[in-house]
Amino acid sequence: MTSTPIERAVDGGIVIKDDERRGLVMLRVVAFALSGAIIVACHAWMPSMDSSRPCGQTALGAAAAFVAMWTVMMTAMMLPSFAQTLWRCRASGAAPLALMTAGYVTAWSIAGIALYPLGGRWSTLAMAKPVASGAVIVLAGIVQASRWKARRLAHCRSLIAHRVTMRDAYRHGLQHGMQCIASCAGLTVTLCVVGMMDASAIATVMLAIAAERLLPRGERIAQGIGALMIASGIAWMLHAVT
Repeated sequence: MTSTPIERAVDGGIVIKDDERRGLVMLRVVAFALSGAIIVACHAWMPSMDSSRPCGQTALGAAAAFVAMWTVMMTAMMLPSFAQTLWRCRASGAAPLALMTAGYVTAWSIAGIALYPLGGRWSTLAMAKPVASGAVIVLAGIVQASRWKARRLAHCRSLIAHRVTMRDAYRHGLQHGMQCIASCAGLTVTLCVVGMMDASAIATVMLAIAAERLLPRGERIAQGIGALMIASGIAWMLHAVT
């Protein structure tokens, strides 16, 4: 079967040229490699993700350290899919794309600020109430497999190219970040329960997010991940009571 100069983008119904497809694939590869490198570097500083305050550190300093590390880590985990968003807005120019990125990072910073008061309680819950932790993972899996999740995932997977103006770029990035936070809610909660300082958990969640956003049939992949989360939560609960 011969290749044609124009191919249809997977799952999107959007026609893109072969050279554009190759550029998108290369961008994804670079973004994925950079994402992994940043997360590996972050893991060396994971004590900052512990909301318990080290000796001599002020409450504000501990909160700032947590939010900064959270923002860097989560933005890095989202980098492969966010790079695709920047790609479809590439005609806007460098300055609007930089403002979009700033808005996206701001959204994850806001999430970190909201999560900080609960940061130390996740691990406490997992140790003291393992049945409750398993139940949380089951609920997170239900959210992951839901139509509500699918609608937000479709927004994150979109390949429709468009321009953004300087005035709207920051707001667009902020709104896109909020969509991503909502889309990743189930996986993020599961990561918090399992352990935000667990390297294998971080890698697993990063791969799950990349798979559901970048591979064909992302909605089916998300549903499959949700089913695995539900099964894992049930197994967690059964293990806790035996």
